[in-house]
Amino acid sequence: MKRTSIKIFVFSSVIIMALASRAFAAFQWNEEHTVAFFYPSNMTYVDRSDPKTDFGSDPFLKVGDAIGNPIPDSIYYDAVNATRTYLKFNQQELAAELANYTIVSASLNMYLSGVENLPGSSPFDLINVLQVTGANSYSYMQNLTWDRQKERNVTFSGGMMFASLNFNVTGETPGLRTWENASSGNGTVTDMVQMWLNEPATNYGVVISNEIDGNWTELVNGTVYQIQRPGQMNELEATFAKSTGYYPFLKVQVVPEPVSSVLMIVGAGVLGIASSRRRKKIS
Repeated sequence: MKRTSIKIFVFSSVIIMALASRAFAAFQWNEEHTVAFFYPSNMTYVDRSDPKTDFGSDPFLKVGDAIGNPIPDSIYYDAVNATRTYLKFNQQELAAELANYTIVSASLNMYLSGVENLPGSSPFDLINVLQVTGANSYSYMQNLTWDRQKERNVTFSGGMMFASLNFNVTGETPGLRTWENASSGNGTVTDMVQMWLNEPATNYGVVISNEIDGNWTELVNGTVYQIQRPGQMNELEATFAKSTGYYPFLKVQVVPEPVSSVLMIVGAGVLGIASSRRRKKIS
């Protein structure tokens, strides 16, 4: 068996074992050691229409509105069936793997399975990546439900929006989707990863939410409610894959820090000299 085949087999085994343990913790470098791929240490989604159910074992993730509004083309947006996805990346892995490197760019990637919508919806809608700014524990995502967001003091409304991606409500082709920059210009995924490295205490992960700028209203049992960010949802529900080979991942491009580069060059030179001396002795 070739070495490359062994590497691929070993990495696949790590992913499968992570799935079995629900830890989902793994990372991988490209051959040039210039791009790192980090997979979530935990991931789940919560559903307001089923607020006491833990969806952590589902093979997919959801973002948006579950399409429960019975009034197409109305001014009322249905937030009752809102879904949000949470992702958390292992701080120790990030710190260990990215030490002595300078981050060039970073992106969050997820595999879209499909979208659903109600007739009369706005043709496009944003799905945003926001920072989770706090919780009562770093393990808050364990058995997380919609109701437990409040019980566990999960906060993210005051956090920066790190990335946005426009989705076609009337139909999106399944495949990889990449978030890099925020539509409002107030953050990037690169900023987020760098902050996690600089201040590990800020790494509570991210929440991926379908949001609209501005104030909208919700009609519940004949009563009109104002829907404020981040609870407001448009008539879009996106489903993302969460299975072997299709996990969400952070892609981080790096270069060695100047000191590390010099040490690498010096080290290579020393090895070259030592090798040359050995060859002379042999001859």
